[in-house]
Amino acid sequence: MLSLYKYDIVNRLGGDFKLSSFLEISSESTGFCFDKVDQRIFPVKDILCYFPPEIPSSFHPVGRADVAEEIQSYESQRQKIRDKHKKYDLVFVDPWHTYEQSWQDLETALECVSHNGFIVVHDCCPTAERLIGPYKRGAWCGQTYEAFIDFRYAHQDLDILCVNDDYGCGIISMSPRFFTGKPSFGYEKDKIEQWDYFNANKKELLHLLEPEEYEEILQLAKKLEPLPFSFLKKIVKWFIRP
Repeated sequence: MLSLYKYDIVNRLGGDFKLSSFLEISSESTGFCFDKVDQRIFPVKDILCYFPPEIPSSFHPVGRADVAEEIQSYESQRQKIRDKHKKYDLVFVDPWHTYEQSWQDLETALECVSHNGFIVVHDCCPTAERLIGPYKRGAWCGQTYEAFIDFRYAHQDLDILCVNDDYGCGIISMSPRFFTGKPSFGYEKDKIEQWDYFNANKKELLHLLEPEEYEEILQLAKKLEPLPFSFLKKIVKWFIRP
């Protein structure tokens, strides 16, 4: 049985699609993917790391080895990236798991990713009801899955799916590669936070794939990658035509 962790997905995308630059967006108590991202694949590696806004500073760990300097404010780090006009081939998002922070991190990732790049999002498919909802110590996926679903429905022009492993790894491709098409499931936004509704409909809500299914799609996408972008768009239209 194939098993994929968040950093496996990041490194594989980097190798298969010849990516070279990586940005991690995470809170001081989430993420921890930076050191596991292969620098031979991604010679450029940066991180936007912030303190969780709702948690008292006394709860913060002493520090993270993968954060080279003192953590600055979210906006100041975001502005530095803007000032450099910098774009990344792959942006990894492991947010503080409130809805608001998850949404902000997704929007920041969208601003920072290159036109042909990827965004990978952790904790998009919680495996048990105890993992969702307000902050709790220990394993916690919070409301990130809600933000990811809303993002998918708000950005129907993008190729978006989720791999059903490691609490759900969402993958957003900025160019058509996976032929996911527009979401066809008419979801009820006010019910997303209800575990029974989410758990019953997660395959449609997330375009959820098992690791083996994702592997098959990835192999096809890799073969099609050299084709011109305009031709890929025609293929996508053919796949999702009425």
